[in-house]
Amino acid sequence: PEGMRERRRRALADRFVGVSAAEDGMARILGSIPAEQARAFDGRLRELAMSVCRHDSRTYEQRRADALGALVSGSTVLVCDCERGDCPQDRSGLVIMRRPLVHVVVHDSTLSPGSNEPAHLDGFGVISAEHARNIAKDADVREVRVPADAEPEPEPEPTPEPASALVYRPGAALDTWLRIISGSCQWPHCDVPAWNCDLDHNDPFNHTDPAQGGKTVASNLSAFCRNHHRLKHSGKWQLNPNPDRSITLTSQTGHCYRTRDAGLLAGQQEPPPPEGGTRRRTRLENKVAQIRSERKHRRVKIQHRAAQHAERKRRQTFPISTPRKPMPRETIDYGNDPPPF
Repeated sequence: PEGMRERRRRALADRFVGVSAAEDGMARILGSIPAEQARAFDGRLRELAMSVCRHDSRTYEQRRADALGALVSGSTVLVCDCERGDCPQDRSGLVIMRRPLVHVVVHDSTLSPGSNEPAHLDGFGVISAEHARNIAKDADVREVRVPADAEPEPEPEPTPEPASALVYRPGAALDTWLRIISGSCQWPHCDVPAWNCDLDHNDPFNHTDPAQGGKTVASNLSAFCRNHHRLKHSGKWQLNPNPDRSITLTSQTGHCYRTRDAGLLAGQQEPPPPEGGTRRRTRLENKVAQIRSERKHRRVKIQHRAAQHAERKRRQTFPISTPRKPMPRETIDYGNDPPPF
């Protein structure tokens, strides 16, 4: 915990936002800011980007970039570019300013001074207890309790289903509860935050006769991002919910994939791991054994290289050189003439 707090203090001291020039008249924005501010910033951009009508010609990413410009200029709306007279968007700009909404899932003990119980920041992940307390210090904290339509543990007498179970959209309490316990998209290896996901009925809801279809209760609802929500309804995957809130997905090839159970609360529901057995060797003995193993490996490697070198030497052939025979010198008779001849 102390090391985590120190790293947190150093990271907080290194926060920054920079703007640098790019090609083609564009610029890049790079920064490092506290996670809760980043989530609030991301949520405000998403809110403005989704405020235009369906006839807007820009992509979602383009609208997010334009929303940043609107915020910088002091505007509270992102004007739709459809230029239609019947555009339903309110362009008056009179939007009630409110504090940004940041979802932090904590236990009661986390908010107590001195606690080291971590928390979960939506869209970011696990944060330290001290970080969570700093966020909650100046926030309007809303306590979330298990809603009645979350289907508590079965009792001896059957509990009647609430009236909200026959309504297509879940209530606010159930909606919040499901996103808290999910944490993110329930599709394997997807980390889209739960508050950016759709709540989908595992057993399809019957709009004609709700009593005959899937109920709007916690055990029949799962959080899926928009892409995986569409993939689930494409008919290429079969979804089977399990009693522990995990989901088994079966592909067309018959391969099964099981999601994590209970999302953020899975770690609180799993039994503690069994205690390990007696150590066979001490740390010093492990270190000595590792050194011996490395030396043995090194000897084998040297022997292998020596054998390869000897084999190359054996296969090499050198040309045989024979000494040259001395050539007889021819004596020239210059007579009695004195030099030079």
